[in-house]
Amino acid sequence: MPGKLLRLLRRSRGQEMPVVTTKGGDTGKSTLYSGEFLPKNDRHFEVIGDIDELSSLLGIARYQPRVKAARIAREFMRIQELLHHAMATIATNKDSELYTQLPKILDSDIEWLEKQQSFYAERTRIEPRFVLPGEKSAASAWLDYCRSVTRRCERRIVSFIQVERHIVHHDMHCAQRFFNRLSDYLFVLARHIEDT
Repeated sequence: MPGKLLRLLRRSRGQEMPVVTTKGGDTGKSTLYSGEFLPKNDRHFEVIGDIDELSSLLGIARYQPRVKAARIAREFMRIQELLHHAMATIATNKDSELYTQLPKILDSDIEWLEKQQSFYAERTRIEPRFVLPGEKSAASAWLDYCRSVTRRCERRIVSFIQVERHIVHHDMHCAQRFFNRLSDYLFVLARHIEDT
């Protein structure tokens, strides 16, 4: 499990922060939050890595002049927190005692995201054509980049669900639905920023 995520989860549980460099991953293996020791190229880490990349991109996009508005910045911070929930869900065996303590993406989070998307859609003129990212602004290009990475995350989660059927559960399907809605939200928000 990426060290940053592990530290974040431990911090949220009030545990002491570990040393940054442990050298534990020098063998090409890493540990899931629930303790399983797996190769770093295991599909768990592939999904977690893509979601981590998306969170970083959202952090960059959040500071673009047109995205910096308080409402959007708050939405992005909540989305980034939910991405951490998704990473924790993937990094923890559902049969582990730790799993019950983790915050997870819920149906209510998906409903919240749908409401945000509707808010911008009602205030935005979306042309019926393919979008050329960066055509109108750097801010919308960053959002389109985030949307593309979101789609990759969703594809990784779908593959994970198909291959790891024995460990898949409602929480994983909620996460997959969240990423599907997130890409729609980012598309609409990018067009909204271009339109304002």
